Amino acid sequence: MPNVLTRPWKVDREGYEIEVYDPADVDWDDPNPSTGEYPLKPTATASSAKIVRMLGTATLDRSERQTFLVPKTETYRQYNPLLEQAALCMEFAHTRCSAVGVQKFVNKYGLLHGRKAISVDEVVADIRRMRAAIRSWEAGRTAGDVSRFVNEFNSTVRSIITVELAHSVDPVHPQFKIVPLDLCEAMWLQLAQIVSSKQGLKRCDWCPTWFLYGSGTGRRNSALYCSDRCRKAAHKHRGASQK
Repeated sequence: MPNVLTRPWKVDREGYEIEVYDPADVDWDDPNPSTGEYPLKPTATASSAKIVRMLGTATLDRSERQTFLVPKTETYRQYNPLLEQAALCMEFAHTRCSAVGVQKFVNKYGLLHGRKAISVDEVVADIRRMRAAIRSWEAGRTAGDVSRFVNEFNSTVRSIITVELAHSVDPVHPQFKIVPLDLCEAMWLQLAQIVSSKQGLKRCDWCPTWFLYGSGTGRRNSALYCSDRCRKAAHKHRGASQK
């Protein structure tokens, strides 16, 4: 059966900046009676002003400074992460839990949710959650029983999906598609698809990309590279080093 998961997503064309929001920059004693929003103080930093402009004040912390990732240009390129990355959930789980590590992932794949900006702490929490789930799955595989992982997954993951029919080259048979709510949920559904298959998963010997191998993937169990490009690059590098 073909992969029915799809989720078009967007990435800022020039990446994302790290900005720090300071609650001291907001006048919490003077709400706007018509909107419920709180105004910025005249001395507010440019970073706080940018985050408030994008998110409003309703969801912002009133006591703690927060670090956010915000788009540089708010002009975007579109891509489909579930079609381009067979195991993006694994790359996400191996992302460093720091502002720079999160920024590197987001620059490549976009924000996790549909909001205009996201706090680094929120992404780190999602990374650790995904990392714990994968460790539970791997422990279950080693022990020969993934029942605990299955129970944990079902008790914690509640995805919102849309079911669609897409036009295909065959005018009589449209394509069936499952569309997750956002990038974060797409990665959880991708993990579910991976663990329920009988395919293997490994990291490319040349680049850090994770890839599937085995039946239906076009890659043998002995495969070392995620693509012909990486295989050729590795072969060229070996040849050069032997001269």
